[in-house]
Amino acid sequence: MNVNNYEEKHRAYLLVLDILIQEELSTMYFLVLHYTIRHFHDNRLVCLFKSELFRKFIESNHINMSNEEKLRVILIFIMLNPKEVLTTVVRVAIGSTDIKYRNIILSRFELIYLHAFFTSKLNDQNDILSYLLKDAWLHDHSTWNYKQFEYFMSDTLANEVITLDNLLNNVYIPWLTSDVFNYSNLLSVLIHMYSVLRKMCKAKTRYKTNYVFLIVQLIKKMSTIRRCNPRCLRNIVNDLLDRATMILNLLFATNVTDLNDHDKIIKINNIVEPIDQVLLMPRSQTMLRGTVHDVIQNYERRCLTVYQKYRADSHNKSELHDYVHSFKLDKRALLRHMMLHATEEEYKNFAIEITMASWAYFGWKNEMTAYKNVLHITTEAMKLALMFTNTFPKDTFVSLLRSLVQFCQLLLCLKRGRRDLLTNSNIIHILLETLSSLKDIVSETQHGKAYCNMLESINDLDNPDPEIEYYCLLISDLIEVHFVESEEIEDEASNKLKNGSLSHSISNREIIDMLKAYEFVCKCINTIFF
Repeated sequence: MNVNNYEEKHRAYLLVLDILIQEELSTMYFLVLHYTIRHFHDNRLVCLFKSELFRKFIESNHINMSNEEKLRVILIFIMLNPKEVLTTVVRVAIGSTDIKYRNIILSRFELIYLHAFFTSKLNDQNDILSYLLKDAWLHDHSTWNYKQFEYFMSDTLANEVITLDNLLNNVYIPWLTSDVFNYSNLLSVLIHMYSVLRKMCKAKTRYKTNYVFLIVQLIKKMSTIRRCNPRCLRNIVNDLLDRATMILNLLFATNVTDLNDHDKIIKINNIVEPIDQVLLMPRSQTMLRGTVHDVIQNYERRCLTVYQKYRADSHNKSELHDYVHSFKLDKRALLRHMMLHATEEEYKNFAIEITMASWAYFGWKNEMTAYKNVLHITTEAMKLALMFTNTFPKDTFVSLLRSLVQFCQLLLCLKRGRRDLLTNSNIIHILLETLSSLKDIVSETQHGKAYCNMLESINDLDNPDPEIEYYCLLISDLIEVHFVESEEIEDEASNKLKNGSLSHSISNREIIDMLKAYEFVCKCINTIFF
């Protein structure tokens, strides 16, 4: 029989179908399963599959596989095109919002009927579920419903459709290594990954998860996420980095790796962001001397030495030589880069450490000077974010504003009862001066109205002296009140200053030089091009 002939295929299909329908359901199930495993990638019946009929069936019926007739229909569709049918089931189950799946309703309890299909190994040793999940990550770019994703992944583990080791080694780690990812979906993955790893760390069972590879890929992904992508809001980036840090802290705290593993992990020091490099340091070292020293020294080793080398080479008249003479690169520039790439929590911790413990390292004479410099450098970073909206996420300014005030609030708490030069009144006074100094530049941006309203509300607050420690908390609340809609601003408004046109507070030359310094640091960190 010439199986390449459509009519002959169709006749053969009808004959097989007639036989299958007469079989017991269990026999039919086994035969379709066996055929699917053998022909998952090269199914000769796919030309007989009618997508419209399949879509009409699943959209007009709840996929009630407990009903024998409906399960038989599903099995027939699987036999004709296992990839499309099982792909549809999995993507509906994980909460895909792709328009193709919006009208399909699938109970989480129906998937147990396809247990044997999902657990079956393909020729490449991947089970079908792992294959379908990896395919969804690469090709379904919609935002998945977090709750549905969590339920589905938890159910697959509970029903032993996939093991913990296979989920991490064959699904989650490959997702981390992929260049393609949706920020919101990655957040869902990290949340579920943490819950899975926490259970694994508590159990006495010995798992075969490749923890070293997981740690390396997670830190590399964190560095990728840190690099300011103007298309992704900073608050999402903060959430992702915070969740990833929780996972790393859990793994390091439970000693899932040994000294030999640490040697392998530490090799990525020169290809990740300086902030992420400190995550690899022994906890005892960070407790004794903090982390800011190491972050800045990493920046200096990878950026400042290159900058100084090309500036000092008077015989080199290349474009690169002229370029490095067009801006200033110093510790302040490195701190600006660090602030722009740090999460809100990291910023707060770094700022506290700089002000209270490391002020001498930066050449400042006391805490007061350090505090003023931290606030001033932060405002420089905020101005960069305001002016160059094609470089930074549009909510970077608000994120830095929130971080700055939270830092001041924490500083007030830590200074409680201490009598020194940097008093609580000084902290508040310098903060208010700093916020007021930004008024003119912010007024030219999409945040202008909200910022002016916030300043007016701050001025209306009662004298902070009686309960000064709560004053910053009130300001933080005002930021949330007045900038609630700041992340939904029209794109055209956010582009007001994209050409670097500025009339207040800082010259065009200064801000452009700061941007050049920022971009130079990014190039040194992201590529080995010298």
